[in-house]
Amino acid sequence: MPTKRPTTYANCACTFCTLCTVGGYAVVGAAAMAGAVTHTISTSVIVFELTGQIHHILPVMIAVLIANMVAQKISPSIYDSIIQLKKL
Repeated sequence: MPTKRPTTYANCACTFCTLCTVGGYAVVGAAAMAGAVTHTISTSVIVFELTGQIHHILPVMIAVLIANMVAQKISPSIYDSIIQLKKL
């Protein structure tokens, strides 16, 4: 009889990991990617409103802030790139 895979990390020492499912990490990564591309922090609020999970907001905010700082050092935002391509 196959055993069911756990959806939480119960062997982790912190209490946050027991609250988040594996899909929560995917949401955090997607929010960080969207925040880095657009150079906006409001992505975290949009993700919070879409998911409705209040315990995901802290990791989403931290990931979006770090991704935004790294992306600003590397390249302009997607909106600035479009303006440069159209020579406006």
